[in-house]
Amino acid sequence: MPFFQYTAIDANDTQLSGNVEALTPEEARRLLQVRGFQKVRLEPRGTSSPPRVRQGVQQQPARPAFIRTRRATDQQLMFCFTQVASLIRTGFNPFEAFGMVVAEMQNPALRRACEDIASQAKEGKSPSSVMELYVDVFPHNVVGMVRAGEHGGFVPESLDYLGQHFAESSAFKKWFWLLRAITWQSIVAVIFAVPLPQAFWASFHAVSENFQVFKDSYIQFLLHPTLTVSAAVLILWWIFYRIWRSHALVRVRHGLVLRLPRGLGGRARVESLRAFLWTLRNLASAGVPASTAWPLAAASAPNAEYAMRLADAGRLLGQERPLSAALVQARLFPHDYGPLLQRAEDAGDIVGALDRMVTMTNEEYEIGKTATRAGLGATSCLLMVLGSGILMIMLAKGCYSRLIEETSEESIRQER
Repeated sequence: MPFFQYTAIDANDTQLSGNVEALTPEEARRLLQVRGFQKVRLEPRGTSSPPRVRQGVQQQPARPAFIRTRRATDQQLMFCFTQVASLIRTGFNPFEAFGMVVAEMQNPALRRACEDIASQAKEGKSPSSVMELYVDVFPHNVVGMVRAGEHGGFVPESLDYLGQHFAESSAFKKWFWLLRAITWQSIVAVIFAVPLPQAFWASFHAVSENFQVFKDSYIQFLLHPTLTVSAAVLILWWIFYRIWRSHALVRVRHGLVLRLPRGLGGRARVESLRAFLWTLRNLASAGVPASTAWPLAAASAPNAEYAMRLADAGRLLGQERPLSAALVQARLFPHDYGPLLQRAEDAGDIVGALDRMVTMTNEEYEIGKTATRAGLGATSCLLMVLGSGILMIMLAKGCYSRLIEETSEESIRQER
């Protein structure tokens, strides 16, 4: 992609110079104007790499492909994006806005990322190009949504959308507290119930001090092997969880999410479809060509697997292949969306059709919220029943299965 050297004036009347990557001078000028730069002068500098550093000038070290940090929570991202969006609307450019919220960020990784975004302005880096380095802080849909806003000139709106997205995500995850509580309660109950049958039968055969024998036997069986085996299993589970949550397996995880029952998979699909259509509508309103707008909108889908399917569907999109054909052949949209967009293409009202599709998807998303919450409640009840059943079966097997054996041995001793 070509590089352009620019000279511009920022909101503080400070002259800046650097390099910006864009396909055309018009796109480079638009990207710089989105950052709040004025009186932009451009000069092409080649197509493969930024300009070489002159002799005598110290070259900065190459930036890593990814910067690994701690994760940021949904609430922290929501606060960051809503604050930045508000500052941009008051007249600050995105780089100044990210720099101003640094002091308010409690998460060290998010604070570092915001500082980096603000400091890369002089090098011609866009906010999205810096965000994509922080894979643990900014999910892929954040990078895609902000990049689409940079191309279409709706950065504040995209940040507002992300703030709302993470607010809803945080509220949705709170519904999992009952599920997690029941799961851990069942695990702890099973661990402490395993030694009970052995301790009971040890005290049953004791000649005296049955309770003391029961207590000593219970502690002995609890420490070894119950807690030892449980600790080993939990360590293996922690290792598996860290690997499963790694950035390399994000598509695998999201692909499984799309297959989940109880409304969870449907919610992930509609959530991604809503983000895609909203971004595509704004890009179309800005006059971005369909062949460019489709991949930008696809990258804004929160589900990585769904985003890749959308991107694959739009690879052959061009003037000879309208948007409606891509929607139909993708098989990722409701059946009535394709004919709706096709009629709008004939009438020249694509933006209006996308607006209606966004409204329809929002309604489906709101309906799906109720179904998902009901599904989580039913799953929690099912786990409670299963946990109680497993606990009762273990106790019954440990106590009553040996009861016949002990009774037979006692009868034989009495006969003798």
